[in-house]
Amino acid sequence: MRLQHLLFGFILCCFATFTVFATNQSLVINQHNIILRPLLPKDSLLSRSLYLFQFNHTIDNIEKASFIERGIQFEEQLSDRLFLIYVSRSLIVDPNWNSFALQAVPYSVQLKTTHDLFVSKSRQNEKLLIKFVSAINLTSIQSSLQNMGATAIQFFSNNLLSCSLPLDKVKQIVALDFVVHLQLAAQDSILNYTEKADVHAIGLNYANFPTSLDGTGVVVGVGDNASGMYHADTKNRIINYNTFPIANHGQHTTGTVLGNGTIFQEGMGLAPNATGISHNFSNVWVQTALMRNTHGMSITNNSYSARVGNCAYTGLYDLYAYWLDEMSLQYPDVIHVFAAGNDANLNCTPYLNGFGTVQGSYQSAKNPLVVAGSNAFNYHFWLSSKGPTRDGRIKPEITAVGQDVFSSIPTDNYLKASGTSMACPQVAGGLALITQRYKQLFPGKMPTSDLLKALVLNSATDIGNKGPDYVFGFGLLHVKRALIGLDSNRYVQAVLNKFTTHNHSITVPPGVAKLKVLLCWNDTLKSVLAPSALANDLNLKIISPTATSYLPFILNANKGLEQQLAQPGIDHVNNVEQVVIENPTPGIYTSSINASAMLSSKQAYTLTYQFSYNQLTFSFPYKHASLLADTNVYIYWDGDLNKQQKIKIQYSIDYKQTWTSIDSNIDVLQYAYNWRTPAISNDHVFLRILDNNNTVLATSDTFFIHPRLQLVLDSNQCPGSIKVKWNAIAFVSKYYVSLFKQGALKIIDSTSQSNYELNGLSTDSTYYISVSPSFTGKEAYRSAALKVKPNYGTCVGSTKNDLAMHHFLSPIIGRVATSSAYSTNQLLRFSIQNRSITPITNFSISYQVDNASWQSTSYQQTILAGDTMLISIPVSGLQSIGNHTLRLALRNNSAVDAVPNNDSLTIVLRQVPNNPITVPFKDDFETTTKFRLTGSQYALSSNERFDFETTNEVGQLSSYINDSLTIAGSRSLHLDAHHSINTLEKNTLQATFNCATFSNQEYRFDFDYYTPVKISSKNNFSVYARAVDTLNYSLLYAADANLLPGVIYKSPSISLSALSPSGFSSCLQFKIDQYGTTAIADKQLGSGLVVDNFRIYTVTNDIQLSEITSPKKFDANLSANQSISIKIKNESPVVLPKVFIYYNLDGGATFKDSVLNCPARVPIAITLAKQFDCSSLGVHSLNVWLSADGDSYPLNDSILNYSFIHQPLITSFPYLENFEQDFGNYYAYGTHNSWQYGTINSPEIPLAASGKKAWKTNLNGFYNNGENSYLQFPFINTSSLQYPMLSLSMLSDIENCGSQLCDGAWLEYSANGLDWFKLGTDSTGYNWYQKPFTLFNKEGDYRWKVASIDLPKASQLQLRVVFLSDEGYTLEGLAIDDIHIFDKLHSIKKVENAISSTNVTNANPLIFTDQNQVYSILKLNQAVANSVTASVYQQPVANASYSQYFIPRSFLFNAGFNNNDSLLAQLYVRDSDFLAVLNDTSGQLACKPKSIYTMGVTTYDAPNFSATENSSLNDNVASGFTFKPYSQLSWVPYDSGYYVQVPMLHYGEVWIHDGGCSSQLGLADSASFTCNAILSSLTKASVQWDCSAKDAVKNFIVQRSIDMGKNYETIQDAIANTKNTYIDSCDFVYYQKVFYRVIAAYENGNTDTSFVDSVSIESISQHASALLFPNPTTSIKGLQIRFISLKEDCTITVLNAMGQIVYQDFIDKNNLSSLYAMDLKSFSPGLYFVQLKARDFEQRTKVLVH
Repeated sequence: MRLQHLLFGFILCCFATFTVFATNQSLVINQHNIILRPLLPKDSLLSRSLYLFQFNHTIDNIEKASFIERGIQFEEQLSDRLFLIYVSRSLIVDPNWNSFALQAVPYSVQLKTTHDLFVSKSRQNEKLLIKFVSAINLTSIQSSLQNMGATAIQFFSNNLLSCSLPLDKVKQIVALDFVVHLQLAAQDSILNYTEKADVHAIGLNYANFPTSLDGTGVVVGVGDNASGMYHADTKNRIINYNTFPIANHGQHTTGTVLGNGTIFQEGMGLAPNATGISHNFSNVWVQTALMRNTHGMSITNNSYSARVGNCAYTGLYDLYAYWLDEMSLQYPDVIHVFAAGNDANLNCTPYLNGFGTVQGSYQSAKNPLVVAGSNAFNYHFWLSSKGPTRDGRIKPEITAVGQDVFSSIPTDNYLKASGTSMACPQVAGGLALITQRYKQLFPGKMPTSDLLKALVLNSATDIGNKGPDYVFGFGLLHVKRALIGLDSNRYVQAVLNKFTTHNHSITVPPGVAKLKVLLCWNDTLKSVLAPSALANDLNLKIISPTATSYLPFILNANKGLEQQLAQPGIDHVNNVEQVVIENPTPGIYTSSINASAMLSSKQAYTLTYQFSYNQLTFSFPYKHASLLADTNVYIYWDGDLNKQQKIKIQYSIDYKQTWTSIDSNIDVLQYAYNWRTPAISNDHVFLRILDNNNTVLATSDTFFIHPRLQLVLDSNQCPGSIKVKWNAIAFVSKYYVSLFKQGALKIIDSTSQSNYELNGLSTDSTYYISVSPSFTGKEAYRSAALKVKPNYGTCVGSTKNDLAMHHFLSPIIGRVATSSAYSTNQLLRFSIQNRSITPITNFSISYQVDNASWQSTSYQQTILAGDTMLISIPVSGLQSIGNHTLRLALRNNSAVDAVPNNDSLTIVLRQVPNNPITVPFKDDFETTTKFRLTGSQYALSSNERFDFETTNEVGQLSSYINDSLTIAGSRSLHLDAHHSINTLEKNTLQATFNCATFSNQEYRFDFDYYTPVKISSKNNFSVYARAVDTLNYSLLYAADANLLPGVIYKSPSISLSALSPSGFSSCLQFKIDQYGTTAIADKQLGSGLVVDNFRIYTVTNDIQLSEITSPKKFDANLSANQSISIKIKNESPVVLPKVFIYYNLDGGATFKDSVLNCPARVPIAITLAKQFDCSSLGVHSLNVWLSADGDSYPLNDSILNYSFIHQPLITSFPYLENFEQDFGNYYAYGTHNSWQYGTINSPEIPLAASGKKAWKTNLNGFYNNGENSYLQFPFINTSSLQYPMLSLSMLSDIENCGSQLCDGAWLEYSANGLDWFKLGTDSTGYNWYQKPFTLFNKEGDYRWKVASIDLPKASQLQLRVVFLSDEGYTLEGLAIDDIHIFDKLHSIKKVENAISSTNVTNANPLIFTDQNQVYSILKLNQAVANSVTASVYQQPVANASYSQYFIPRSFLFNAGFNNNDSLLAQLYVRDSDFLAVLNDTSGQLACKPKSIYTMGVTTYDAPNFSATENSSLNDNVASGFTFKPYSQLSWVPYDSGYYVQVPMLHYGEVWIHDGGCSSQLGLADSASFTCNAILSSLTKASVQWDCSAKDAVKNFIVQRSIDMGKNYETIQDAIANTKNTYIDSCDFVYYQKVFYRVIAAYENGNTDTSFVDSVSIESISQHASALLFPNPTTSIKGLQIRFISLKEDCTITVLNAMGQIVYQDFIDKNNLSSLYAMDLKSFSPGLYFVQLKARDFEQRTKVLVH
């Protein structure tokens, strides 16, 4: 909800640190009372905090400075005298402040955020936007937030940051003194409504006008869900920062702004030659400064909103709106254009249906331009959101067509789409044309955003209600009229100082039908707490020559009156005001501008005026426009008519001699008509408009109509050429042929034929070709372009002989002193192709290098038709450094070559220098030119030592993107993708170093780097090296998964000496392989790698501690005399006489060893002299460091805080760990690790599988963003097991993004602790992994269940769970319990029919199987010689007689006698058995068990060993049942199911069932008699029962449950059997429902339990909307409210006995189900009146407070 409408309720009855006068001021902020108290100096201390300060007058800058000097920061202004201030340090109130009559109140934490966030108890991670005070250390803010669990903290300018945080932390966050406001971060959503495939529509003709403007030199940023790189119309003019995958919406909006109609001319946008910036949604305006300063961006298009479909956010002026307004003030030459939204179908009461639905946040800012959508007839597009904003402002302000807009979509296709998303880019494109024209008129200058806004609003065609309205704003976009206003200089820009008036003269000529004058200004900032966003309230008044005053139109924003016509008046709401004067008298008019109120000392503004005349003109078709025949096209006209009238439209095709009627009953004010053009070909068509008296009102210029050219490929094609043909058009004698060049179609030729062939084309390139007819020398409507790659065809039907140069293959460059260096006779490789239909047997090849003489060679070889031949020739003259021009010429000696333009090839080859390196060496790329290269490139940077190769055409290398992305200085190398792709692209950056002059020293290499996002399968890199360029590369290191995004790292110091043990070469090479799928968009957005500062240097006497080899990070079987082993290496070229080794363990004493005469460059393994006691399990910490005289590189001398963990080795099986005793020696670690052990208490996963404890990613909520964590198991010796298996209890709630991997988990195993492998696949095990990524990533899977997988055999097997998450959205995560490792000798038997097995062996335990599949095991206290039979039967899952669910298998154990010894039955069930319960659709029972772990077991021992021990419950008697609820059992995951062990006193039946809704009912306890509970009052319930066996009952027991039947407490026992009623006293308003049951205790000791009944306050309170309790109450107890039938938003107001408001709050209708708690600690004893008020309801209750 909007911060101005924060629904807080509070009253400050004392202000302890202030001395107060007897009079206080009650101030209303957002319709809530705030008591301001006088601030006096006497003993008054202001602590560091935020306050609301109100002065008795408007203070000036000098007065403000006096407060600032005392440490008071002015954060926000609510009015001319009311400020939100921050006291940055504790201070005493200054006596000099008395003159200000200050009144103040501490800034309540509840004012900082919305009520629903303030009271939220949700543990869901949400992204939040926080505004903090100015002039505060960012590090301290970050630290404070991180301590509260915040992740993904990102700072912006303007004291704003975003972070992810559980909502239940909001109260703690707003309590921080530096937090000013907090709200939910935007969830940007696109705003198109429908998409319709239609490639025959004409979309934007209404905006075309006769002008040469095309957007050249204007840069428009498009924030959207995809880049505009996926279409020929736009891709060559896009600067891409967008990292989202390919999608229609982003391409469509981009095409509407700047598409050039390459393939379909209908798809041309408004500014077809403008440059576009593609960015992710709101990043385009958040990065205004960067995009403006780097690329010259001056317009942004924003077809999305922060939230959609939610009345709580519509029209909301919040932090985002405030931020956008601040952007407009900081960068006044950038205008932000937003789509209004598509929520007009909402009913946001109390507004009229559809009104008040303009999107909040961005769209409710004051200074951006907001766009509504219409259809082609200028009627409201039915979903286009309407105003007003919450404070009554006009939003949207301008309208464009938003229905069936035709534009580009990926890849090279088109689509009709509808929504304000489609209207918005038309306005942005129109503004680009106006900007271009302004730059032509005023070179070197840019128009201000208020000028652009004023021009388009004042020139708009008034549609809808007369004057501005909340549907269309000021009307329909009319770019031509805005351009006329600009060209005619009909505007004034000035700055108004406070308390002054400006007068501007406007000379109105005769004949003007309407004068429109509009005032517009970028309003200054005002606090989001203020009831009205307007800060500087300027006023416009027009005074006529006769001294008549005209005021601007204002609208009635009162609820329910939104449709009223605008009326003249003084506007105190909007920062746009328009005066319209009908039929103005000619003469001089005065525009008078002053201010009612101004928060700032001055205000810049734009005043623009426009004349319109009472006449019509055609907007489209314009002169020489080209229309397609027999096609629907819109005719548009323009003119300000003062009356509604009907018109006729006619056309002529004979130079206006005769006219044909189109329609004679058209509403003139619809300004558009859909015309089906005649099926003709004509170059002199005219239109005209007549009134009912046949008076001609308008006649168009001449235009063309002709059939569409249908361009097709000829069936016979040749490689290197394109043959096309088309339908001839009548009266056309010439056709233009166009080819795609430099991002657009360009005419390359003309022909009178209806076919054409292009020759000499590259077979590797893709071409777009189009043909258009010529009418009177003008190009008419083009055909759809064909996209062709001319690499196919057999030349069938061709009579031409054509031998062509095909490809130059290698080498493009040579590098001196490497294997690629050009030699004296360099062998060059290229290919030629026979494109004839006959073989060629005689040809010659000539070449020339630079200006040397030509060299020729003849070949007597046969090239078959269509074949390609590889040619290799030695060439001299390339060995000198520099560029060399190679010319190759091919001659067909067999016949005359008919296509000579493909017979030659010119290539620039380059011999690159490779000068020896001078150490120290550093390449920081600062002298490198700016470049952004796609595809493989060589000899880059100023010293030409870097090469770039890519496996994908979108691979990209840049030396500069923008200032924010460089590592140091103004240049860095950026490796990324040109745009988002689905497959992984690989970029390789290779560097060559000439190290031939290096001596026998230790040389090192390193560089700086960062990655924008965390390392993953979709974003990673590796570094390789080789001593000579003829060797294979060796991997040096791969990217560390723990790298933090955007953080600059230095690479490891790489020893060049170790890399070149035989000596240094002149061609030592490094390469970096980078893998990614997107462009680099920001330092923490996109995939890629940025590198800089390549360094080579020497070190001396460098002793390196390479590694600690033992103990390992995780180790087992450590002893009390454990040795420590390390590896060291002397990296210097000389023997080090003495190296000292220092070490200590667990903070103990430090020991010292030494190594004498340490050899050069030889790794040495050392076992330290001191042994340590490491036998205790757990974590140990080891420090080791080295020392050697003269060591100049100490960074590799130590390994400190080396933690190793001693874990147990599991050797006894079956191994079962349920974590009830302790954490099981499992350890969690990793980046942003959220794994925790203990009692689970998270929203959707409140319990462990068995018992109370388990491991889970965050026991109390959601896992972390950017998590890469591990949970390590103890060591396991599985070598002795025949079929080792792991089964565990698991559940998951992991973000699943469908075809795109977001978050996931999997298990890994290792036999040595070094090499880890994924355990299992999605086709192995049971419940093991999900497709398509082969990991666990189910979302919302809250059922504890078994997951099983076979284990490898190993003596020390290590297992770990890997958990991975991206940035953004998080959920509950993964939980595991009951780790079970065993030898799987049997799988679990599936029961479809009765199965029996008799065990006659004298064994213990007895294992009962069928086809080697187990179903039960019986463990005896002693072995028996008798045979024992175990049977299992299939059963139904739902048993209504017992009101319980049953596992669909029952068990029977029978030995032919009734034993007198106890047994232990181990029962096996499959997971599919429980799924049968879960999937039951019979609807017989109310409560389903959530998992197998909540199932209990009943054993049945028939009295006197009767025949009732069988497969049926029907003949059992209650006395034979013994029930074990799940809390007394331990379910164990096993293979594809589970087993449970149940003690039995005797042989008999065993049934597995849920225990009813409470899980506590045995079969003997199942309900067999009725219980009825009736609520007689809010505190009384009557419990009645009817037991037919009452005579055998000893007494009755009444039990009550207040937790929805989970737990029952006895509220009355020993009730005589003569009673059947009990009256219970309880405060029922506290609970949603209360359950009752009655237990009958029989004389024989058995019991019987009744059916359960429940009561709720709704049963007696249908007439009451809310209940208040307790009443009377105390200030300590407080007051609680339970809402019953109320369904609307509600205001709570508390008045004292004198009628004063002492408390006020607002409850959103979505929170009415919660119990509302009111804090009464500040209330004095007495009588109060609590008033609850909703739209159609009011309730008033007296409450007595003791």
